[in-house]
Amino acid sequence: MYDKTNLLVNLTIFDYFQAVLETFFIFCDRDFSKKLQESIAQAELGETISWEEVKAKLGI
Repeated sequence: MYDKTNLLVNLTIFDYFQAVLETFFIFCDRDFSKKLQESIAQAELGETISWEEVKAKLGI
């Protein structure tokens, strides 16, 4: 028989480390990191577009 609480804790820890690894791999992607930094800078400068404009550009 297994302890449901222990199983839940183990799954939670596994999910946490999986998320950390995924984040690590994403930020190791130099092209993505550069684009993310540019996007953050644009947002800070107020260079954004509305959700309606995005949908129109994507045709959705």
